Amino acid sequence: MPGRITLVCLVLSIAVAAWWSGAQDTTAQGPLPEELAVTIAPPTLLADGGSNPVVYVQLLGPGGEPRIATRETEVALNSSNPLVGILPDRVLIPVGRSFAVAPLTTTSVAGKATVRALTSEGAIATSEVTTVSAVEATAPWRIALYAAPPHLVAGLGPPGILSAVLLGANGRAIPAPEDLTLVLSSSNPGVVRVEAQAIIPKGAHFVNVELEPGAVGAAVLSALRPGFASEFTEVRVVAQGAKAEALALYLAPPVLGSEGGEHEGVVVQGVDGEGKPTILPCVPVYLASSSPATVDLDLRVEAGCGLRAQYMTARVRPGSPGEATITASASGLRPAMAALTVQGQLASQLTAYLAPEKVLAVETPSGFFVIQVVDGSGVPISSRRDVRVSVVRTGESTRGEAVIPAGASYIGSALGGFQSVAPVQMWFGNPGLTSALLSVTPVELPASVEVIASHGPVFPGVQVPVQVRVQSAGDPVAGAKLFWTAANGVLTDAAQETDGDGAGKALFVARDPGSGMVAVSATLVGYRQAQAQAEIAVISPVIPASPPGLFGIPVVYLFVLFLAALIGYLGYKLFIILRWRA
Repeated sequence: MPGRITLVCLVLSIAVAAWWSGAQDTTAQGPLPEELAVTIAPPTLLADGGSNPVVYVQLLGPGGEPRIATRETEVALNSSNPLVGILPDRVLIPVGRSFAVAPLTTTSVAGKATVRALTSEGAIATSEVTTVSAVEATAPWRIALYAAPPHLVAGLGPPGILSAVLLGANGRAIPAPEDLTLVLSSSNPGVVRVEAQAIIPKGAHFVNVELEPGAVGAAVLSALRPGFASEFTEVRVVAQGAKAEALALYLAPPVLGSEGGEHEGVVVQGVDGEGKPTILPCVPVYLASSSPATVDLDLRVEAGCGLRAQYMTARVRPGSPGEATITASASGLRPAMAALTVQGQLASQLTAYLAPEKVLAVETPSGFFVIQVVDGSGVPISSRRDVRVSVVRTGESTRGEAVIPAGASYIGSALGGFQSVAPVQMWFGNPGLTSALLSVTPVELPASVEVIASHGPVFPGVQVPVQVRVQSAGDPVAGAKLFWTAANGVLTDAAQETDGDGAGKALFVARDPGSGMVAVSATLVGYRQAQAQAEIAVISPVIPASPPGLFGIPVVYLFVLFLAALIGYLGYKLFIILRWRA
């Protein structure tokens, strides 16, 4: 029976040891929880068939902070709409980095697509990209026509004005990149005759030409240029009306760029009670602008007296972008109003993005800033020439520069290292473009400190080795600055920084019996400050006297006598048993 009991105990001991060893190994070697983030910067691209390094895939820890890869991590990629954007099958995040960049190849089809990223551990993330037609995003693309006035008088009437304006897809006025020749035509030259050609000069938004009225009727006017969409406008020639009762106001054209120069752009016409054009009385006409900073013009004009005084023109001087209401008034006539819009350049602003959205101070490069040129509606602009952008970073006296190459709408540039985790402001500017601001706040990684000292009690004056390990998400942190403090003792040979294994050591010399303590805090840019401590029992080398026992005999002696008697009794019983068996 005793043998069986011994065997059972041995088996149980082995099983418990095996279970404990397995539990320890699982805890130490199990994979860390993993998450993903996908950032697309810029999120809007031209559908021009280009390859764009805009998909940033980043590893995240369980707390949502970026995580440095300790092994090469493969991330599978997928596009929900390959007709819009095509992705590679995978991207690799290298060891020592938290993110990788993958290219997205656009097609000629404009639309939206969802980018999906997936790791082998099951972490998944998505983000959306939008592509827009490259034709809509380039300038110019549309020719708009405006007639002022749209009703002319047959016979004795003076010429009218036809404005041909370059507009973008969103209705914004565009300066001509070169001299543009337009072919003009009238569907009925006997009613309205127009010049065969007109040229919009380089840098101008429009050109004005004369319209000569003929017989009563209607004519459709057009302006054509290969590769440009064209609009049409109708002009009517009518018989002269009765006595003038009101004013009619027309703008040639009603939309301008802020770069447009001074020109005859306001047309005031007299009309009768039925709205037919007629001769203006011999009175001055007064003009006013609701926003002189946006539109400045002649304040008073006179057409003179005579049969051909059917309308008069005033000069317009566009200013800052905005909208102004022009009012015309004259004695004895009802006033008239019209709105004139002054727009900035088509490529009117810069936008800035941070990619990925979370950057680490300890990572170099920690991320990218991406700047893009867009119009007022957010549509990317493909510039015909290099766009130089000044880059100013908080606390830096010198300016950097990023160049968006001709034919592209954006550029990405790597962020440098960070000396602290304080927020950094970045400013991007270019003359003639609205500037952009970007705030970057580097993320700190979590850190932990473990202090390992002697587990047994020590005597005063004895040196005790103390070891420190600094880790982040299970990985050693090298170069962390160590700050040591001690209670009831002194420290010697204390390491100032952790080595490549994230370790440091010191010697603790206890002072008095009691409890000693060693505390360590670790700091490193990019990591949260961490601290820990360990207690050390300090005992006296002198054994204290035992308290008096029974009859003045110390308790310890009584205990020793009791043990001796017990051992003697057990020995006597063993002797009797052995003798009986013999």
